[in-house]
Amino acid sequence: MKDFERKTHYKMYKSHKGWLVAGITVTSMAVGIIAGPQATQTAQAADEPETENVKEGQPANEASKVLLKTKVADQSVSGELTAGVGEQQEQSQEAQGQSQEQQEQQEQQKQQEEQEQQEQQKQNQLQQDQEQHVQGQPQNSGTGNSAQNLSGTETKTVNENPGDSGNTRPTSRMGRSNLARAAVVTPTNVKTGITVQNPDNLTDKVTGQPVFNVSKTQRLQYTYDHSDANGVSTDLRVVDGYSDKYQAQGAGTWVGETYANNIAQDAKGMDMNSPLKYSDGTHPLYIDEWMPDSGLQYFIWQSNFAKQFATIDDFRNNFTKADLATVTSINSNEPMQAANSSNQASTYYYALMSMTTLEGLQNATNLQSLYLYPNLLVSVNTFGNGMQSGNLWDIRALSNLSKLQSVNVTLFSVNDISALSNKDQLTTVDMSYNQISDISPLATDKNLVIKTGTELREQHILLEPISVSSALGKGDNVTADGTLSYTTPSFIIKDLTAANLPVKGFDNANDAEYPSLFPSSADAGNINSNTLNWYNLLTGTDTDYGSLSTIWSDPNSDFAGYIIQPYDMAENVSDLNVNIQLLQADGQQLNLAPATLISGDVGSDVNVQANATVMTFLNQQIAKGYTFSGLILDGTGLYSDWAADNGKATRQASWTTTLTDAPKTWTVLFYKDVLPWNVSVDYGTKDAAGNFTPITNEDGTSVTDKYNGTSDAQVALNSYQKDFPDYVYTGAETSVDGKTWTDISQSTDIPFAGAKQAIRMVYANAKRATVTIKDATTGKTVQTLDYKTNPELRGAIGTTSNFDSASVIDLAVAKGYKLVSDTTKNADGTSAIVFGKDADTNLDFTITLAHDFKTTEKAVTEKITYQDQQQKQVAAPVTKTMTFATVTDQVTQDAVTYSNPVATGAPELDVTGQPTDTNWTVYKDGDQLAFAAVKNPTVAGMHVASTTDPAKDLTQTTAQAVTPDSADVAVAVTYAADATTGGGGDNGGGADIVKPGKEPATTPKTPAKKAKTPDKVATTPKAKGGQAVVVTNGGQGAKVQQLATPTKQVQSRKAPVKLAQSKTELPQTNEQRGSSLALVGLALLGSLVGLAGWKKREH
Repeated sequence: MKDFERKTHYKMYKSHKGWLVAGITVTSMAVGIIAGPQATQTAQAADEPETENVKEGQPANEASKVLLKTKVADQSVSGELTAGVGEQQEQSQEAQGQSQEQQEQQEQQKQQEEQEQQEQQKQNQLQQDQEQHVQGQPQNSGTGNSAQNLSGTETKTVNENPGDSGNTRPTSRMGRSNLARAAVVTPTNVKTGITVQNPDNLTDKVTGQPVFNVSKTQRLQYTYDHSDANGVSTDLRVVDGYSDKYQAQGAGTWVGETYANNIAQDAKGMDMNSPLKYSDGTHPLYIDEWMPDSGLQYFIWQSNFAKQFATIDDFRNNFTKADLATVTSINSNEPMQAANSSNQASTYYYALMSMTTLEGLQNATNLQSLYLYPNLLVSVNTFGNGMQSGNLWDIRALSNLSKLQSVNVTLFSVNDISALSNKDQLTTVDMSYNQISDISPLATDKNLVIKTGTELREQHILLEPISVSSALGKGDNVTADGTLSYTTPSFIIKDLTAANLPVKGFDNANDAEYPSLFPSSADAGNINSNTLNWYNLLTGTDTDYGSLSTIWSDPNSDFAGYIIQPYDMAENVSDLNVNIQLLQADGQQLNLAPATLISGDVGSDVNVQANATVMTFLNQQIAKGYTFSGLILDGTGLYSDWAADNGKATRQASWTTTLTDAPKTWTVLFYKDVLPWNVSVDYGTKDAAGNFTPITNEDGTSVTDKYNGTSDAQVALNSYQKDFPDYVYTGAETSVDGKTWTDISQSTDIPFAGAKQAIRMVYANAKRATVTIKDATTGKTVQTLDYKTNPELRGAIGTTSNFDSASVIDLAVAKGYKLVSDTTKNADGTSAIVFGKDADTNLDFTITLAHDFKTTEKAVTEKITYQDQQQKQVAAPVTKTMTFATVTDQVTQDAVTYSNPVATGAPELDVTGQPTDTNWTVYKDGDQLAFAAVKNPTVAGMHVASTTDPAKDLTQTTAQAVTPDSADVAVAVTYAADATTGGGGDNGGGADIVKPGKEPATTPKTPAKKAKTPDKVATTPKAKGGQAVVVTNGGQGAKVQQLATPTKQVQSRKAPVKLAQSKTELPQTNEQRGSSLALVGLALLGSLVGLAGWKKREH
């Protein structure tokens, strides 16, 4: 602020001692910047809109429609502008939207009498309408994000039921910058409201002054209330969509931040895709949807675009975001604020003073300088008050303007400067005479020097009036116990480091100029640096409140100001003190906003969400990225007391309470990213009625557990299951109030439901079964299963186990076993394991397995054929077979080979893997088996001429050794005819010749006698393990027979081999061989005689 301007302030103040409260009375103007009667100009939503509001992220061309009753006039400004919301309007010297130069030319042409008459009418109208408030007052800033509504509208809300936090798990820790802003030390808890206090114990005491200048009849600029008398708020970002409850002055067609951001840079004229529609079928203008405040529109037109657009109508129909992006500086022009040399207010002045929000200015992406400053002389003439503050409170549109270098907004109502944070090029901030209580956002501007680059003096915080008990009045507050006094909540003023600045009572002992009209009207003293105690309250007048006034001053900057708490006095009143605090991950609490006192009659209900100041503070926290925890605590308000269940802090179930004689204190807790998380775990059973009975330790105490950590942790639910032998776990449930329980049995992790959360691990009375797995092959028990290995073997009484033996059997089969029997299954395959209630219920079950065996067999065959030299069979062949079977245990992979000389095919095995046929005997490497020697048969008239037997023994086929690896043996014995001795002829061995037509001579058969058994081979092999090999007759191979089963294996020795023998009876042969030969001889002799006679006749 310029030096001469500061002097002007003080000079004017001294000359206007009769002013109303300086800088507090609301300016009421500029509703009628759009031409036409105000009763029909503002677009309003129909009682029954066609469709719902635009949803966040919905494209502009897909927005749904809302029917508006009337249309905003398209005509250019006629110069008419109301100083209030009444029917009377004034004719400005800036009529027809002409530029300032044109207006001055026209003004010179007017008659002086007409000009004086018009100006007098304007002054009279303004004096009548000073108490009317066009639009509300400030809210939170934020960073361009939609504020969250706390009263049930479209955006995120703090629920009607504070216990419902949405069950969303916070996942990360607080960011550094946000932590810095919240880094305030919670003062020692002090009981607020009426107390008995000894004033001698207070510090920095001041004496109340009988000065009452806070009006009861005018609509004042309360710092945290942005609504007008009709409840319409200018906090436009609370609802991201259309709402007739959140609109700025002008067309009233704000459709929400998302819709505004989606409007194209070059969009102008009528928005045919708007969700709003007038009754004549037309739609709002684009400019009214992205720059909703008509005062700001007019101000931008006159300050920067009057030469480009001749009229306001031309400007409104053709101005675009792209045009605004070309602006590098926006400056209020003090001469233009005066309509004439008499410093009467121009429309330009009304536009500047009436605008409440800079919404839309975020599109001035090249803006470097912003200068807004009322013309003090015009304010004197218009309001009788040179220190009149303008209505502008919302500067959130500046949040993302990174090129800003200088911001000068003086004598307005800005209370939150978070939008000025993180501006690397910002070097100048002049915001004196506003309502700022926290300058810590400026700490993030690295090129801003707080002592040389800022002007932050003379802030004033005006709180909404409260009612206090008349028992506190001076002269009425002395009791036998001491002086009745009133302790107000700690008020938080933050310096550049976010530390709390101390506050003190203000009595204006130094007769300071600016605040001379509102010193405290009660004695006061400090309980601590942030908490004041008031006593000897003076009663205000019928038209003005008393004032509990506080002052602060930052020793490190010129940041200073005043807190004004208007009060009225009445009997039978009480109050509710509402604190808003940050709950940190470690359980500590930090103040986020000033405390709010809500007063009312004892017995009356107070809805906290109906209090505009509280709602502003709540929305501020949400806009800054904090989340409502769902906790509202009374009493001490300390989370630690509530978590400990010590009765000092109780959770509130709703936003409404009933006032009692004793004042109440509520603490609303927010968190940033992560909360402390206290989980208590109980163990017990539930009956059919849902009654929970704890499981107890041996000493009778309940079994419990707990988790104390942070809400971003992943805590496995099953990590809290405990093993109780006679109980079976059935599920889990959770609750935040101990009354309503939610089943979480299917959750992997414990779902976060609240900062303090109860878990019930639910069990049922149980019985236990065992399953024994036996190996029939070895006779041993392989494994015993119980509830520890298989939880399903323990079950609630009366239930059937879902134990599946297949899981055991399949695994065993994969290892080489086979199932023998399974008592866990019924014949139909259902479970036989039933946890019966009777004491004699069988709960012992068996699965019997046996080793599976794989058998491979090999047969070795010896075949002896008897043939003549023409390979014709002369005697029946002899065939002998030795069968070997190798049995492999599929569990142990041990293999045993068996031999059998009398059987073919695989042997039948018993459960131990041994053949059931005793003809199968063990064969081991080194055992000597052989096919017995076979005597060659005698063929009449023939003799053995050759043999393929390698031994070349013409009398027999010698014994043939055989092993499992042997190939089949084939021996061919070849016969030749015996040689003849008479008649000079050869008949092939003397065989009988049968003449044609005659029967051959035959020799009667006689019973054959068995031939003597050939001598055994000198050696007989012994099987390994002391078993001898025995060779049997009958043309078959040797048979190995186990003679004894030794208890220990002994080393085998080479034993004599026994050969398999063949029967020696041959066809047509036996002991009659000698007689046959004699007959053959006689026959031969007869033949020779006959032959001799034939030859004799021939000769």
